[in-house]
Amino acid sequence: AQSADVLFVTHPNHIPFELRRLTGGDDLVANWEWVKYKPTDGPWLDLNTDSDHTLHVSGLSGAVTVTSNREMFSSTDFLRLIAIEQASTTEDDEDESYGKVLRGHGQIVGIEDSRHATVLTTVNFQEAGEDGASSLWRLGAWGEATGFPRAITFHQNRLWFGGNIKQPQTIWASATN
Repeated sequence: AQSADVLFVTHPNHIPFELRRLTGGDDLVANWEWVKYKPTDGPWLDLNTDSDHTLHVSGLSGAVTVTSNREMFSSTDFLRLIAIEQASTTEDDEDESYGKVLRGHGQIVGIEDSRHATVLTTVNFQEAGEDGASSLWRLGAWGEATGFPRAITFHQNRLWFGGNIKQPQTIWASATN
């Protein structure tokens, strides 16, 4: 699908790519750029429902280590998104986030073993509960194990992706314009 000078390309075995036409210098010769599509927030699989399966984050921003209390990470999770949610426990009257669920997320950029992954944050993680772990987490819907979108289009100023290997009848859309 194309929008102005950007062509979006999908394939079920590969992350979506963008082919961008960039204007040149004074001679106006076009330059081209081929880059991986980088969604800013999702798409996501369902929230973890096993309250005994928790994740712990070593820090709040930058490159952090996410530790699972169970085996879960594999090489197919490389570059996959991950989000961890925490309920705000700040009782400051001026803190508008009190009682709300706050979500930090990022991209898995390294797999140490089946329980440890390095994540580069996109939105900073929050302070966790007493033991620093949360059972409120989810993985990105796209990855080597789940596949990538098979179809793409634009409709009403939104970018729409359709179906991957694990969720062939699911559609995902960008935020409205």
